[in-house]
Amino acid sequence: MAKKEETPEPAEKPEGETPAEQDVSAEQPETTEQLEIPKEPEPPILKPGKVTAIGGMRIGSGVCNILAGLFFCWLIVPIIMIPLGIVEIVSGSNLLKAKPGRLSSLLAIPILEIIAILTLAGWVRSVGIISLVFLSDQGVKSYLDQL
Repeated sequence: MAKKEETPEPAEKPEGETPAEQDVSAEQPETTEQLEIPKEPEPPILKPGKVTAIGGMRIGSGVCNILAGLFFCWLIVPIIMIPLGIVEIVSGSNLLKAKPGRLSSLLAIPILEIIAILTLAGWVRSVGIISLVFLSDQGVKSYLDQL
């Protein structure tokens, strides 16, 4: 008696695919997550010292404005000085962060500081002028553009 060789039966084929197409589709990954190429980490952006100086000057000016506004509370001066001081402190603390966010008011605050000359507070005007000079520096501009 001869031994009958059993051949494995091929798996059911979906209609329209040839055996070569089935093999290729079986080798392809099901998701695109397996195809992602890992990105190289971006080099850290170095913050210029002038950006830190602007942030520190704004915080100092903001504290001085709030204290002066509270001291001269019997005049109309606090209406201008206290809100400007609060905005300066928030903006200055944002600039001192490792990666500052929302930098839309960078030029508005120094302009408001210069306009605040009406309060006869000389430090506010000088901080505004120095901030504008530092913001016009090319290194500061390129740093802010990268953010």
